[in-house]
Amino acid sequence: MNSTPNVKAIRKRLGWRQHEMAAYLGIDRTSVLKIEKHGREISGPVRRLLTLLLEEEAAGRVVSLPSGESRFHTDRGTAAISAGSESCAS
Repeated sequence: MNSTPNVKAIRKRLGWRQHEMAAYLGIDRTSVLKIEKHGREISGPVRRLLTLLLEEEAAGRVVSLPSGESRFHTDRGTAAISAGSESCAS
């Protein structure tokens, strides 16, 4: 990706709140806010995680649930993100 992805659009499309996006990216909620509102540059691991998230979404492997929990179905198991915490089940 050459340009900065629209994090807010991605987050809204998945039905995530800022703290859920922050948990996935491994950053705090205020950093997500700065990225969304002020166009803070995204680089390194955060950029890579966004790239992976977009790839998983495009492949239909991200399922947004009404409870605010999202699951990623991969060949290595299922990862869940809910309310700012991460867990992984095989």
